[in-house]
Amino acid sequence: LNEKYTIMIPGPGAGGPPARPLAMNLDLWHWRADALIKERRKDKVTLGVRILRHCISRDPLDPRAWLILANYEITAKNITGARWLLDEGVRNCRRSVDVHVAAGRFAQRFDKDYRKAVDLFKRASEIDPKATLPVLELANLQFNLRNYDSARRVLLGALQLDARHGRAYEMLGRLERERGQPAEAVRWFTEGTRVDSDNIALWQGLALAHEALGHVDEARDVMRQATSMPSFSNNSWLYQTWGSLESRHGDPVRAEQLFDRALKLDPTRGAAWHSWAKLCEQLGEYGRARMLYSHGVEAIPANQLLWLSWGELEASLGDNDKARSLYSSALSRNPRGPKSAQLWCSLGKLEGAVGNATRARECFATSRQVAYRAVDQALCTLAWAQFEAAMRNPPKARQLFEEALTAQRSLKSIWESYALFEELLGNVGRAIELRQRATSALRRDADSPANSLALQWLKTRGDTTVVDPQQEPIGTLLDQAGDFFRKLLTPPSAKPGGASGTTVNLMAGEMGPQQQQHQQQPFYPAVPLSPPQQVVRQRARQRRARRASREVRMMAEYVRTRSQQQTPTAQEKNTQSCSNEVVVVDY
Repeated sequence: LNEKYTIMIPGPGAGGPPARPLAMNLDLWHWRADALIKERRKDKVTLGVRILRHCISRDPLDPRAWLILANYEITAKNITGARWLLDEGVRNCRRSVDVHVAAGRFAQRFDKDYRKAVDLFKRASEIDPKATLPVLELANLQFNLRNYDSARRVLLGALQLDARHGRAYEMLGRLERERGQPAEAVRWFTEGTRVDSDNIALWQGLALAHEALGHVDEARDVMRQATSMPSFSNNSWLYQTWGSLESRHGDPVRAEQLFDRALKLDPTRGAAWHSWAKLCEQLGEYGRARMLYSHGVEAIPANQLLWLSWGELEASLGDNDKARSLYSSALSRNPRGPKSAQLWCSLGKLEGAVGNATRARECFATSRQVAYRAVDQALCTLAWAQFEAAMRNPPKARQLFEEALTAQRSLKSIWESYALFEELLGNVGRAIELRQRATSALRRDADSPANSLALQWLKTRGDTTVVDPQQEPIGTLLDQAGDFFRKLLTPPSAKPGGASGTTVNLMAGEMGPQQQQHQQQPFYPAVPLSPPQQVVRQRARQRRARRASREVRMMAEYVRTRSQQQTPTAQEKNTQSCSNEVVVVDY
């Protein structure tokens, strides 16, 4: 190493001593700088950055300093600085595969410049034709863009370079599963476990592929075989996946045992805390769900998903103050996390539900600012548009719908919400036009297996002009969005000066038969419920029935008390005859 990085230091002048060699071990410098930055202390980080800059000045052709500095800037949310470092690294290190791959990942994730990412991955492959990393990154990019045929060709080319590369088999299995071919996915995952049995993602994918085929027992056998292997016997991720499998198929007792095992192995496994708490919510055990969320955020304070789900639970149970406190705690602990946009959006919906319209608009605006990806920004804008529609502000809602479409045109939920909004306003022609635009905008996703299921549902509605959306990246941001939007858009059943029992439209008088017919149709297709979910649904129906019965008894008592009152005088009769008293009970 000393011979490789030996440089000649010239003397002070012509008559001075000659040039002398000085050994500089850049490997130790890079290692020391990386260790200092990982300590996350301000003084240590400053020293580490100074060392890396010194390394770049001594040898700008070494890619390590560029990569370490770029990763540090990404962690520090300095996206502009990271972009400059990677561009300079590509310019200086023209023969480095790692720099080109890192720059391609950055262009794909932060800049959404997919053409640049493809060019960088291809250049990395040209630098080292035997390298599989740039080929797999190119396949992953095509997979994320839903170019499944191109991704499949690239992955088969990667297997020609290295027939024992487990990640290539894993990505082929995921690709076939996304295309709606679980049998092919099982074949690729099985072949991958034979050539690379130490790849845990292959075992998990094989179990999920068997589950997609309906072979639950085979999926259980795969998980049992994987957890019995010495290398995976203490892997909390597998136990958490197995527990989620059992919870989806009606064995909550076994699921809780597996979640408990996963958390004993790794208490910082946030997915296990979240899945276990969600299972308790489905079973109606809200106290245990609160306890699990509390322990989870205590073990992982920066996990925004746990704070978000806990806040949604409290909001659904009517404790708005507690939900607001949980959302605020999550944002104060991790203000720029992956769920920040969703937290601000949920907080805005909460403030709007309690009547704080100004605060709700501020939260929606902040959610759009902190959203990293264009699709996240589009979904936050959609939630804001739904809120404005609920607040009887059609011009603002229409403007926000258009902004959401400008940010992301490939989400069917935006088109459908916009079309529903126009239908409720009586603009049926405008709604039809929006559905036609959605067809052309989403045509590139028409071959998706999810779209085929959606078209079956739409045919039952007599509407085949809209294709199904791609999976929502924010997860539960728009759960029950259709019900929320419809309830808030529907005005009260009676207004001063209007007839009782008449539903009044927002701007165009009474609703026509087309709008009333559409209002009776489901906003989203029905999803079959698992046995635990059926129990929760039955308990909810029983609670509603008891509440309705209690209100009926109260009304009967009220009527009986009124009938037992003394007969009014003639003057009181004349007074009462001039008033038309109507008692309305709205269940």
